[in-house]
Amino acid sequence: MCLIFCVSGRTSFVFAETISTSESAAIAPQSVPGSITVQPSFQEIIIDASEQEKRGVINITNSDSEDVHVTLQASEIQQVDVQGNVLLADKPSSPATALATYIVFDTPDFVLPAHGSSAVPFTIRNSVDLSPGGHYSALIARFAAKEDGSTSVVPAISSFVIVRKTGGEQYHLSLSEVRLNSSWFTLPDKVTLRFNNQGNSHLTPHGLVEILDWKEHRTAMGIINVDSVLVLPQSERELVVPIRSQSWVWPIWVYTVNISGHAPPSEITFSQQIPVLIIQWPSLIALLAALTILGFVSNSTIRKIQRKRALQLKKAS
Repeated sequence: MCLIFCVSGRTSFVFAETISTSESAAIAPQSVPGSITVQPSFQEIIIDASEQEKRGVINITNSDSEDVHVTLQASEIQQVDVQGNVLLADKPSSPATALATYIVFDTPDFVLPAHGSSAVPFTIRNSVDLSPGGHYSALIARFAAKEDGSTSVVPAISSFVIVRKTGGEQYHLSLSEVRLNSSWFTLPDKVTLRFNNQGNSHLTPHGLVEILDWKEHRTAMGIINVDSVLVLPQSERELVVPIRSQSWVWPIWVYTVNISGHAPPSEITFSQQIPVLIIQWPSLIALLAALTILGFVSNSTIRKIQRKRALQLKKAS
């Protein structure tokens, strides 16, 4: 059984599934239980290669008037598309969607009393098979189904956990594709950037998209990754950058789209420049009309001067 949801540096995961007595249980629509909360929604734990383990904790609160039976589980997640959706499997069918065995809860099964809360410690075990770099999992708090054998919706809340093992991180990020939402007649109002992370740790690209004129004056600008979303290792991620105009646009000109930034926690930088020809028809038509009028006035003035000189020469002769 698996779920697909979106991951970012600020996202908590809340979902529900339908449990039945058959093996082919269906997934119910996502829901948010109003009486159960899990905190924090996101945390990063750094463990050194020399450490045997590292401790963490999640807090579960029950504001309902009845006791609830809570079971806890840690499942690894894997990014499945460039929009940042990830796959979570609570009943893994392949090594790519397995339980996070390096995370062990002190109390994985307990009863949470009404209007009560519990701090649940867990341990990150630095086992031999925990490789250096980033490891990504969801700590799932699930609440028991009905005991009468009937199908029921079992709500569950997840807290996203990043475990980063130091002493062997490999950072490798590239800007693999740039798409401009523009035509010859307008500047781009958004730019889509596709990043490719071939390292073993997550990265968070930040930077600017600038549209510069021939004097390198900034005509428009956008900020890359305002929400600080993550690019997980061995995956691609698309980021859409809204562009805002900052100054007047020439009627016809070749502008430069300048993309630059960096990707913490590494020292990786990225940059790219793309020329864009812009022809603003309304402004161009207005400019041509003004030039036509100016030319007509100039020609009329020149003709008057020529006629006046011709008369003066005729009188002088």
